[in-house]
Amino acid sequence: LLLSICNVKNVTINIKMSVSFNKLDFRAPKKAASWRKSCTDYKQLLVRAEHRQEQESQDTDLATLRKWNRARQKAEGSKLKDNVQLLKRTVKRREKRSNSNKKKWKERVHMQKKKTEERQAKRQANVRKRVTEKRERKQVKRDKRR
Repeated sequence: LLLSICNVKNVTINIKMSVSFNKLDFRAPKKAASWRKSCTDYKQLLVRAEHRQEQESQDTDLATLRKWNRARQKAEGSKLKDNVQLLKRTVKRREKRSNSNKKKWKERVHMQKKKTEERQAKRQANVRKRVTEKRERKQVKRDKRR
């Protein structure tokens, strides 16, 4: 589809419009994958941070170089996960949460098992009750016939 718009003083603006309704894509464009993904294994991050701290305590040149690198990375806006105290706190908090979730899950499984056992017992009692009532009714019918 070619449109001619605004023909003023020998200037012609041509606009080419191409619309295909079955090919519209409303999804957001994909971002380029970053080669440096943030690590979420905080135990490993803690080990690395402690190792770096030991190295920096031995070599002052390395410490200053890393301080400048950290400052540059912070200026770029990336989140640094190299504070040993924060990492220890995070590891402890995650372990506590994990343990509490495991405990809750065990309790949930136990309660489900208990409820199913109760339901089965109730069902068996109802079946026994029904069978005995049926026997009694048959007995009453037999007694009436005699």
